Amino acid sequence: MEFSLDDLGLIDTAPEPGFDNLTALASQVLDAPVSLVSIVEFDRDRQYFKSHSGLPEPFASDRQTPLSYSFCQHVVRNNAALVVNDAMRHPLVKDNLAIPALGVLSYLGMPVHQPDNTPVGALCVIDNRPRQWSNREVATMQRIARCVTDVISLSGALHVSEQLQREMMHLNRSVSHDLKTPASALKSLLEELESD
Repeated sequence: MEFSLDDLGLIDTAPEPGFDNLTALASQVLDAPVSLVSIVEFDRDRQYFKSHSGLPEPFASDRQTPLSYSFCQHVVRNNAALVVNDAMRHPLVKDNLAIPALGVLSYLGMPVHQPDNTPVGALCVIDNRPRQWSNREVATMQRIARCVTDVISLSGALHVSEQLQREMMHLNRSVSHDLKTPASALKSLLEELESD
């Protein structure tokens, strides 16, 4: 079943503990000042922060940036990890506006997926200094990113359940109405026959 980002509650929604706990965990375990669950919308030229920890203002309040500030877009486009030890020297991101605006000098991002396994965003940690990410840190981020994907999948399952419940209620109302209509007609006919 296909889901839109709106169906999954991933864009323009209130913060949720299921995501916020994971970004806080990523920052703590990797000792990184900033972590994000970023949902990338290529068609709207933006990344939306479903969750963030340590993000400075005004970005924390805005909860989005244009893709010109996005390292995460490369994670989604390639459906693969992006490891950046020194952003100013990395050919893929050295001109990215997040370097001067947010002080992003190192970045470690992993793809997160919707229920059909399509990449929709990234879990990432950011540091304001160049940093050599270890294999262990990369593996840890992969595990936490799988947890983020699990939360997204649970949102999808909840959406399906709610949709089925709405359809069942509609069907019950329709059947009830359809059963009442012939009964009412039959009752009227019987009353007419009795009056004759």
